[in-house]
Amino acid sequence: MWILLSKISAILKAYKGYLNFFLNYKVWIYLKSKKKIQLLRKSVLKIQNNGRLFMEGKLINYFLYGDSCVIIIYGDMLIKKRLLIGNAHIWVHEGSRLIIGDSYINDDTYIECESSIVIGNNVLIGRHVTVRDSDGHDHGDASGDKERCLPVVIGDSVWIGSYAMIQKGVHIGDGAIVAAGAIVTKDVPPRCLVGGVPAKVLKENVYWRV
Repeated sequence: MWILLSKISAILKAYKGYLNFFLNYKVWIYLKSKKKIQLLRKSVLKIQNNGRLFMEGKLINYFLYGDSCVIIIYGDMLIKKRLLIGNAHIWVHEGSRLIIGDSYINDDTYIECESSIVIGNNVLIGRHVTVRDSDGHDHGDASGDKERCLPVVIGDSVWIGSYAMIQKGVHIGDGAIVAAGAIVTKDVPPRCLVGGVPAKVLKENVYWRV
């Protein structure tokens, strides 16, 4: 009986892997045929198990990878408009939801979504930026357990400088600027420049343009 169950388990596992490959292949062919996606050289797109990739907007919009970008989707990833991605690494965990508007994500950026991350339109994310909605591990202190995950929201027209880090629970207002190397642990008001470790408001009523 045990041998029979082991064989059935092996068959199901192989079938699941084949089905996952087939679904990924079908998704890739569809996106490519509709000119919604362009995969360059060593880039990787994996939609695992119950993962889902949603793409809104007109068919002329497109989803562009850098030449060694990695995107792994176990949860839901929604691309609302055109998205340009350099050699970034994006990880969407099971049960989580990542929403990205019409934005640009530069090389070596790391985005890890365990719960909820929303990135608005006209957002420019510099090189080596980290965006995470969790601490990565359960932890606590004498007062009790701390929340592992808190949603992150990055508003419209936000510029995030290179090597900045956006931590869990942060809401960055529209038009804000995050200076290079800043570690953002608290909300950023709209149209403010923040910088430092931890990040603090340095200027108000700022603006930026490409």
